[in-house]
Amino acid sequence: MSIATTNTTLSPIGKGGRNLRLPVGVVHLYSGRMVSQLTSGAYLVPTTTALSGRCIGVTTQEQDNSAGAAADLRCKIMTDAVFLMDNGSGGNAISESTPIGARLYAVDDHTVSDNSVGDTLVAAGYYMGLEPETGGKIRVYFTPFDFGD
Repeated sequence: MSIATTNTTLSPIGKGGRNLRLPVGVVHLYSGRMVSQLTSGAYLVPTTTALSGRCIGVTTQEQDNSAGAAADLRCKIMTDAVFLMDNGSGGNAISESTPIGARLYAVDDHTVSDNSVGDTLVAAGYYMGLEPETGGKIRVYFTPFDFGD
């Protein structure tokens, strides 16, 4: 899988969440995708970008800063909310037997896995159930807080 190059319809589940406007790295962010902060500089980048930290939320707008300098633009994200994301595949797929609250890992900026694939994937969020009516999308709770589990 690879980082998305198009926007997606936002799919929050329930009410709530917190909206933040954070500085963007030298990247193009697409709406509805998982974002992380760089481990140095704390600029927003697509989750799974080299040197990105764990996922902190989902973009609510498209923001293209690929021709600018880091922090030239800010992007709106939502955190402390549940969104639908694509399921991993094969042995990394999430199933009904995955416990609620289990940590999930980012395969790319729109797909989650039930394991870190040998510590090669960053933390994405927490499992909140399957959504069978949407072809098996996964409900993921995103938070900027690291619970250290």
